[in-house]
Amino acid sequence: LAAAVFGVLASTLLATSSAEAAEPPANLHVTGTTSFTVSLAWDPVVTATGYTLSYSKESDFHPELGRKDTNEPSFRISGLTRQTGYYVRVRSTSVVSNSDWSKPIRATTGPIVMRVGSFNIKQPDKDTALCGNFPARARDIVASKVDVLGVQEAYQGSDRVDLMDALAAAGGSKYAITLPEGNY
Repeated sequence: LAAAVFGVLASTLLATSSAEAAEPPANLHVTGTTSFTVSLAWDPVVTATGYTLSYSKESDFHPELGRKDTNEPSFRISGLTRQTGYYVRVRSTSVVSNSDWSKPIRATTGPIVMRVGSFNIKQPDKDTALCGNFPARARDIVASKVDVLGVQEAYQGSDRVDLMDALAAAGGSKYAITLPEGNY
């Protein structure tokens, strides 16, 4: 009797293990890159409870630069080096086991791209009706989301609005002024 019970338990465990064993993810592909990130996606595995990514600069994954765990069939690896190729693979995990690794793919981060903007602004005297538009122009400059900004400011009258203060008030960053204060 004990042998019969053990046999039933063993076959149940084997059936459960094979039913819940994770399969390797298919269709691993790059969905986007930046200078310092690679975004990836793959087909979900029904039996998976999660996924593990592995990445390296070498196709044999030695040395492995990192492993990242996720519950979703997509992930963004960050903190990478610009203009560098990486090999990436993924495996699914389940309650029972980890799958084999997927076929690796190669992804390359991009160069640093900087958006440059240049604006010439003639600032009217505070007493004129046009002065009310100056903060709106500052908001337009900030909304352009440039990385490097060149601004030439001209004003009339003695009671001017400070452009750098207006840019900061509009949400810009006042961290790089190349001319001394008052030297406009």
